[in-house]
Amino acid sequence: MFTYAQVESALMTTFGVREESKGAFRGRINNFQKQRLVPASPGKGKKIEYTFENVLTWAVALELSEFNIDPSKIINIMSILLHMPLWRRFIDDLDQTDDLYFLLHPCFVSKWSQVNGRQAGPALIRPLRASKITAETIEGIEGKDRQRRVAMFNFSELRRDLQTALDAAVKGGS
Repeated sequence: MFTYAQVESALMTTFGVREESKGAFRGRINNFQKQRLVPASPGKGKKIEYTFENVLTWAVALELSEFNIDPSKIINIMSILLHMPLWRRFIDDLDQTDDLYFLLHPCFVSKWSQVNGRQAGPALIRPLRASKITAETIEGIEGKDRQRRVAMFNFSELRRDLQTALDAAVKGGS
């Protein structure tokens, strides 16, 4: 379990936030907390302790922010991701030999469109091992439907960087 100070310090380290940008960064993470992406206030006078899953959830939301996606859209994307049956396995994934990437096909403008006969929603998300990524995979992120755009990030590297930063924050007494 981690304190807010440890989480904030680890997230700042993971995302390379400079001290002079701390206020804006804190605003972003607090906004995600207010949107109930992670636990908010436990009650007057009580401190929240965060699990690694909570911190990783925050980190993935911040990673999506790096694509300049609106925070309200990120909340929608995260609600999809957090309800994926494999989410728990992603969190515990320690495979050092074949990184796990998340491919995101944003559908913010065309969210009313159909993909493979179902509502597209704000984004289509697909986990993929590095060894399986090819040009054909990226183009055909949802089966045989070709996509013009895809965002991709290395979830395994994010997880490793976050764990290292959390270990340092705990050791440093943040």
